[in-house]
Amino acid sequence: MNVGIDIGATKTRIGIEKDGKILIEEFYTPKENLINFLFQKLSNIKFEKIVIGIAGIVNIKKGEVIYSPNLKIKNLNLKDILEKIFRKEVIVVNDAIAASIGEKIYGKYKEKNFVYITISSGIGAGIFIDNKLILGKDGNAHEVGHITIDFNSRIKCSCGKYGHWEAYCSGNSIPNFVKYYAHLKGYKIFDKIKSAEEFFKIYKRYEIGKEIFKLLQIINAKAIASIIHLYDPEIVVIGGSVAVNNKKLINKKLIKKELLVRMPKIGFSKVKNNGVLGCLEICKNNLKLK
Repeated sequence: MNVGIDIGATKTRIGIEKDGKILIEEFYTPKENLINFLFQKLSNIKFEKIVIGIAGIVNIKKGEVIYSPNLKIKNLNLKDILEKIFRKEVIVVNDAIAASIGEKIYGKYKEKNFVYITISSGIGAGIFIDNKLILGKDGNAHEVGHITIDFNSRIKCSCGKYGHWEAYCSGNSIPNFVKYYAHLKGYKIFDKIKSAEEFFKIYKRYEIGKEIFKLLQIINAKAIASIIHLYDPEIVVIGGSVAVNNKKLINKKLIKKELLVRMPKIGFSKVKNNGVLGCLEICKNNLKLK
């Protein structure tokens, strides 16, 4: 039996695969005591291996979460801690990497040059070039959410730096950006919104709301075009609740306008729980990510 765990900033999904069947449960990600949470959920399960996909900067070789700003975790060696508790192998990867594997294997897009982008609580990606997953020296060659889209920005990212794509267009950051921009224009109508979902429900009622939505489209287009220029993919698959539930945020005409290279196909993920499926795929096929 294998276990795949997708730990996002908002929700955690735990998948168990046994005899070819997969059972997935969903929980809200704890604000603290992550180790205790995992122990409680896994202590009664007999498994051979755990693969964890978690939001943030990860050292795959060490199994350490270097920094997860949205989870408020620094220098947490999940691998060492959980292996000592359970006496089983533990692999830790970035959650978007796991989701990209799940998307590549279980989704309908099978192109060799493949980019998966998730726009959810945060923004991340997984990139395949000639069917090879790109990882980098530590396993972080996918931190596209921290592309700087405005070098003179006053918009602070959850990581503490300024002007990042994630600081504008991620689910956790959209409320801050909306309020900031509305105030610049002399409006306070969005001061009480607490989530991106709340903004998307009401923005069409106001001209300033429509203007902000257009800005989100432009920022997404510029960032996605930058990724296309870097990797020249055949397909860009967009996932994550913010983008999938608000598909107009991804404007293909605006993306194409930014490009010098040939426009790839742009598709939306239809693979439910792709992060968990990706983790289980790493377990099942002993995918080498180190």
